[in-house]
Amino acid sequence: MRFPRTNMHCRRMQRRFAETPFEIPIAIYFGAFGIASLISGNGITPHTVDMALPWGLILAWTIGLAVGGVLCVIGRFAQHHRTEMAGLILLGYGASLYAAALLVVGPAASTANAAAAMVAIATGCGIRLRILHKSQRTREIAHELRCDADDGAT
Repeated sequence: MRFPRTNMHCRRMQRRFAETPFEIPIAIYFGAFGIASLISGNGITPHTVDMALPWGLILAWTIGLAVGGVLCVIGRFAQHHRTEMAGLILLGYGASLYAAALLVVGPAASTANAAAAMVAIATGCGIRLRILHKSQRTREIAHELRCDADDGAT
């Protein structure tokens, strides 16, 4: 039985989502929420942090999280590893900057959990980056071996 082409694309997207079940929802959240925050002019920040920090710093992590989330999702579904890696770098940067700001500016009791969550997200980005880098290097070595085998066969 042949499935329509749209069903095949749906299954492919489901498989990509199943391979990294935590990365995609987090990236979608930060992409959507970050873009909405940029449009509204608020930034992603609690009110106490918003009052204590310059707008440029708030804008820096909001842009990092928003653009990083969008690039991560695009790269994941398009299977373009460099785009996904760029998104992960920006997500990690935005989450790290946000966690640092929460720990420095906010009262420790109320911001420790949010800062810990951001550190966990940044750590997850780093782990996924390492996995992508290793797989990219493995593909490069396999390509070199195929080229060497082709040269030897002729």
